[in-house]
Amino acid sequence: MTADTESGLKDASATGLPVVTGGRAEATGTLDVRSLIQQVHELRKLPAQLRDWSAFAELMRQLCRARAAMVIRWSARPELMGQGGNAADWHPDRDAGFHEVCTRALANGHAFGPSMNAIGKSYLMVLVRVVGLAETLLCLYLDDQQRPLVNEMVLRAMLAADFSEDVPDPTAVSDSMADMIALAAEVMAQSTFSGAALALVNGVTVKFNASYASLGWVEGGRVRTQAISQLDRFDPKSRQVQLLELAFDEIRQRGHELWAQGSIQAAVPTTPLDDFAVEHHAQHVCGLPVRDTHGMLHAVLVCAFTESATRRPDTGPLLLALDLMQPRLADLHWQQQGWAKRFLGWSRIQVARLLGPEHTTAKLAALAGLLLLMYVFIGTWQHRIDATAQVTTDATRLVSAQYDGRVERVNASSGDLVKKDSVLLELDARELHQQAMELRAEIRRIEAEVGKHRASGNLSEMEIAQARLDQSRAKLARTEQYITQSIALAPFDGVVVEGERKDLLGAPVKKGEMLLRLAKVEGLYVSLMVPERDIRDVALHAKGELLLLSHPDQSIAIEVTAIIPVAQVKGQEGNHFTVTAKLMQAVEPWWRPGMTGLAKIEAGQRRVVWILTHKLVDNLRLMFWW
Repeated sequence: MTADTESGLKDASATGLPVVTGGRAEATGTLDVRSLIQQVHELRKLPAQLRDWSAFAELMRQLCRARAAMVIRWSARPELMGQGGNAADWHPDRDAGFHEVCTRALANGHAFGPSMNAIGKSYLMVLVRVVGLAETLLCLYLDDQQRPLVNEMVLRAMLAADFSEDVPDPTAVSDSMADMIALAAEVMAQSTFSGAALALVNGVTVKFNASYASLGWVEGGRVRTQAISQLDRFDPKSRQVQLLELAFDEIRQRGHELWAQGSIQAAVPTTPLDDFAVEHHAQHVCGLPVRDTHGMLHAVLVCAFTESATRRPDTGPLLLALDLMQPRLADLHWQQQGWAKRFLGWSRIQVARLLGPEHTTAKLAALAGLLLLMYVFIGTWQHRIDATAQVTTDATRLVSAQYDGRVERVNASSGDLVKKDSVLLELDARELHQQAMELRAEIRRIEAEVGKHRASGNLSEMEIAQARLDQSRAKLARTEQYITQSIALAPFDGVVVEGERKDLLGAPVKKGEMLLRLAKVEGLYVSLMVPERDIRDVALHAKGELLLLSHPDQSIAIEVTAIIPVAQVKGQEGNHFTVTAKLMQAVEPWWRPGMTGLAKIEAGQRRVVWILTHKLVDNLRLMFWW
C-alpha cells in the first residue's frame, strides 16, 4: 500500500474542503478520521425523517477522499436524497452502466464501475448499500489514480454507512472503528515487517483492551511466530512460543475465528488454543485468521483477555482493520525475504491458487489449453500434401474429319456412353454423292469410247481412253470412300471425353481436324498436379486418398506410381509437377475418364507444430534471405 494511502487513513480531506457540522456544510479546516466518524454518529442518532443526507454525503466524501458523493434511493429510477461535493456534474442517467452497478451493489453490498462527468472526464464510481435503509445506496466518485485504493475506500464506506437500529452501543462502535482505523494507519506507516508486526500486536493490546497479542505468519506450511506484544525479542524454542504456534496451526487448519476460555475443567478435552488460554490465565482467547482478497490465509492473530467480562469483545472492527493492513503486511514480509525464498513463496501461492476450488471453469480451460499446446509441440500428425486430380486413361481414340466439309449431324457429346459401331456424327456428303454420279456417267462414256477404238483397231487412241477410264474409276473409288467416311462410327464401347454437340453441329471443318475424343472405361489412373513447394515430400509408392467432385462422400485409395520431373506453369498458381497414381480398388460403374477432384498424398509423420507453420517458415526464409 502506498504512502498516499497511509496518510489518507489519518486525514479525510485536504485543507479547505467543506466540513459538515450539525447537519449543514460549512467551510472550515481539515478533520481527522475520528471527528468525521463522530459526526456520522451524530447523524445516525437523529430520527430518520430529520437526517440531513446532503451532510452525510459530504462527510462520506471527505472520509473516502472522493471527488463527489450522493445518497440515492433505488426504486423504478434513482431518487436523489442528498449530495456532497460537485455532484451536480454527475447524473445517473448519463452513466450507461449505472443501473447494472446499482443492481450488483444492492445484491452484494457494494460494487464499482467506470463513470464520466459532464465535461467528459472519467472517474471510478463506487456504490455501497446503506445498511438499515431499504434500497438506499451511497454513491462515491473517485479519481482514476485512486483505483488501487478502491478496496480501502469500500471498507471505509461500509463501516460508516450502517444505519441499522440494532447496534447496542453506537458510541462504542464508533470509537472502536476509529481506533482500528488509526491502528491500521500506524501499522502501515512502518517501513519493515518486524516493526509493522510489533506495532500491530502492541496496538491491539492498547486499542482493543487485550492483555496479550501475538502475530504468526504462514511459512513453509507452518505458522511461525513473528511478534509478541510488549516483547522486542523472544525465544522461538520456549514453551510459550511452542504452545502459541500449536494454537496458530489449529486456527489455520480450522480456517475461521476461534475462541477459548482459561477456565477449562480438567476432564474436558482441550485444544491447543484452550491450553494456551489456561497457560496465560486468560478469561477469553481469540484466534483470527488473516486472508488476502483471494481468500488465501497469510497470518493468524491471537488475542488474550484477562478481564472478567461477561461477554466476548466484538471483533468486527478488528477484522476490518486486519483486512486493511493485510496487503501492507504481505508486501513488507515479501520485501524482507531473499530472492530464493521470494520465488519459492510465489510458487507456493500460485500452485495453491491453481489447485484451489475457485475459478474452476477458467482453470479447466487453461489446463485444456496447456495440454493442447503441449500436443502441438510434442504430438505428431500424418503430413498430407494437397493436389488437384483428374481421372484419365491411355485407351483413347480421336474421331477427326476425313475431308473438308460441314458437320451435318451429331449424335454424341462429351460425357455420353457409346457402343461400338454406333454413329457418332455425320458430315454433309451431298456434294460427294453428286460427284459420284458425275464420275459414273463419265466412266460409262469413256467405256463406250474404249470399245469404239478397239473395234476400229485404233490401239493408241484406245490406250489413251483406257487411261482416262482408270483415272475416273479411281476418282469414283475415292469419292465413295469419302462418302463412307462421312459417317463416324464408334471404334469401341467407351465414353466421349471431348467434343460438344452444340459446338460441332453445322460447323465447317478441315481435313484432319479433331471432332471427338473417345476413351475406354478401363485402364483408368489418376493424374495429380502437385505444387512445386510440396513436391519435395512426395515419394514413389506413397499412399493417398482421392475425392471426386461428383461423389465427395466416397474416398478412393490411390498409390503414387510416377513423378514427372518437369514442371508445368499452371496460371497464377505457379509451377506444378505431374504425378501419376494408380487406383487401389475396382473400377466403379460411375467412374468416367476426365473426372476431377482433390487428392491428399501421405508424406509421413511430422510434428503438429511443423505441419501448421512450415509454409510460413518457408515464406519467411525466402523473404529474409540474403
